[in-house]
Amino acid sequence: MKKSVCRLIGVAVAGALSIGGMGAAHALTATVSVDGVVRATATTGTKSVSVKDNSDDGRWVQAQYTVSGSGGTVYAFNNKSGPGATATKTGLANNVNGLLACRSGALLGGMQCGSWK
Repeated sequence: MKKSVCRLIGVAVAGALSIGGMGAAHALTATVSVDGVVRATATTGTKSVSVKDNSDDGRWVQAQYTVSGSGGTVYAFNNKSGPGATATKTGLANNVNGLLACRSGALLGGMQCGSWK
C-alpha cells in the first residue's frame, strides 16, 4: 500500500513539473519595438524570428538577434515588404536569446534601434 501511495505522489509531482515546463516555454517570448513603428518578435523553442513594419514612412525594418551557441554573433533579418507586412525567418540553428528591433534611418542616417531584450 505504501508503495502505491509513493508511486501516485511521484507521478503527480512529475506531471506538475512537466506542465510547468510547458508553460515556461511560452513565457519566453521577447517582443521589442522602436516608437511603435517596428516590432520584432522571437519565441524561444520555435527557432524563428519575425519583424513587422507598422508605419508607412518609406523606411524598411530589421530584427537583429543572437542565438544560443553562436558565441555572441549578431545576425540581422530585414523586412523591406512595406507597411503592415510581417516577415518571418524560420529554421534558425538554435533558440533566439537576444533580440533588437530597428528601422532604417531617414535619408543617409544610420539605423534607429530600440534596446536589446
